Amino acid sequence: MDDILPDIWITADVDGTTFLKRMRNIADATGRFRSEMPSAHGLASGEYLHLHPLGASPHSELGAQLITYEDEGRRVRVEMRARRWNPDPPTYEAYVTAATELIKPLLSDYNHYFGSRRRLGIQTKQSTEPAIPRDVKPYFDHFVGRANMQSLHSNDWNRFYRFIRVCHGRRIQLSEADVTWLLRQAGFDAGYAHRIGIVYYHGRRLLAM
Repeated sequence: MDDILPDIWITADVDGTTFLKRMRNIADATGRFRSEMPSAHGLASGEYLHLHPLGASPHSELGAQLITYEDEGRRVRVEMRARRWNPDPPTYEAYVTAATELIKPLLSDYNHYFGSRRRLGIQTKQSTEPAIPRDVKPYFDHFVGRANMQSLHSNDWNRFYRFIRVCHGRRIQLSEADVTWLLRQAGFDAGYAHRIGIVYYHGRRLLAM
């Protein structure tokens, strides 16, 4: 099963735009990166620093984005990109390793130059995995425990619809992607789990109208 990739961030010591410019100067000074900082069209759409490492990598066309939004204060998001990962799709460990190897040395230089103590914040693997709230878990377990995982029967669908209705009635924050992941965890294959996840999404949308 594909890993859910973590949120990675830096809490800046200055405003986001200044932090990105400082990090770009540091990256350029190392000679190990090609950097881009596209002109911002208002902070509502975010400001970006693209970092493309020039050295060898196990991943094809690996790069990092540092992103800042006005409404997120001094929190700077770190997102990793690659044309092809190794392995592909990336595991949690591969994604975190790529971020750590690219960004940590730059932060060390940043801290040295500016007398700062910036660190990478990395979401734990366990916390990336969606969890069903205790009060609706019995409905999900009732569905998966009796479901024909190759082809749902009418009673299986009824149990799933009941799960959707309970999630809606109790305002449970589970997305289509969360439900798909949980179904795969329960034993459904990827394609069928995705199709059932779409039904969940449309069920929640219909009930919200």
